[in-house]
Amino acid sequence: YGGDLQGIIDKLDYLKELGIGALYLNPIFESPSLHKYDGSTFHHVDPTFGPDPDFDRGIIENEIPHDPSTWVWTSADKLFLNLISEVHNRNMKIIIDGVFNHMGMNSWAFRDVLKNQDKSLYKDWFKIKSWKNERLGTSFDYKGWNGVRELPEINQDENGIMQGPKKYIFDITKRWMDPYNNGNTDNGIDGWRLDVAYEIKHGFWKDWRKHVKSINPEAYLTAEIIDSIDVIKPYLEGDEFDAVMNYNFSFACSEFFTSDKTKINLEEFDSLLKDLRDAFPDNVNYVMQNLFDSHDSDRILSHIANKDIGNYREWSKYFESSKGINPHYKTGKPGEDYVRIQKLIAIFQFTYVGAPMIYYGDEAGMLSLI
Repeated sequence: YGGDLQGIIDKLDYLKELGIGALYLNPIFESPSLHKYDGSTFHHVDPTFGPDPDFDRGIIENEIPHDPSTWVWTSADKLFLNLISEVHNRNMKIIIDGVFNHMGMNSWAFRDVLKNQDKSLYKDWFKIKSWKNERLGTSFDYKGWNGVRELPEINQDENGIMQGPKKYIFDITKRWMDPYNNGNTDNGIDGWRLDVAYEIKHGFWKDWRKHVKSINPEAYLTAEIIDSIDVIKPYLEGDEFDAVMNYNFSFACSEFFTSDKTKINLEEFDSLLKDLRDAFPDNVNYVMQNLFDSHDSDRILSHIANKDIGNYREWSKYFESSKGINPHYKTGKPGEDYVRIQKLIAIFQFTYVGAPMIYYGDEAGMLSLI
């Protein structure tokens, strides 16, 4: 169905014709899941996205994962580099998802910890609560992100991510931004979107930004921080991120364009947007990632059709109520009135200050599938 790297390459002319200037890809690194936020590695594209998965898995087995000098380029990796080249040939940019707060329980580092316990080379990589010890009668336990066991959290101290995983993250950052290690960043990605960035301490992000900008000063860094202006501000002072996924823009648009029960008037809408603009310097406002929907929300058309299912600004509560398992959630085809609202939102999004982000399929009227 085109759901691999070649599928994206095949559609680049379509995206270019739409006027797309940059692609943001959800996680592409090796992982056993569909969503791939449970990375097995950060230094290889998932073999299933490439042309020869069996071959790729075979050559990966001979690496020492923490040693970049042993890393190879798989057929999937090479196809991704080709995608980068094809994107750049069309004068477009490409950024990828950096999921540095956690890895998957199938990751090479965590599997070694599970096998060798406190004797593992990577024993300091994860937030371990207790080790398996028959003499003491203790069992192995660890912290999973948001309580999810499949996502063991990467360990931190007061300065952020610990030295072992930090080095690995810095190494893979270089790999994807300057893949041939020759200073030619035209061959690499143009930036990163950072998953659950609020879970990682500021010290790490400050160090990582310096590393990124030393490789490519023009790299774009945007973070997932769904919170109030006061919480977001420290991340956007010029020493961490260039922008955030601007969910506060999304919430205001929802309240003005789609809601009935929580609808705000024009003056209130203008005031919310002004507060956002006034909170940050122009160089931040111009590159804010202005979205309405994403992989973490229902799609815009389904959102409009379910306009009073809840308040979008109440993020966690809305997230649960907007799932298809909610018997009150409308999953049918929206009417033309809803399509007109979507077009109105798109007009505003594309003429407002900032970088408009379209979730793939929205341009064709795709609905929520969950």
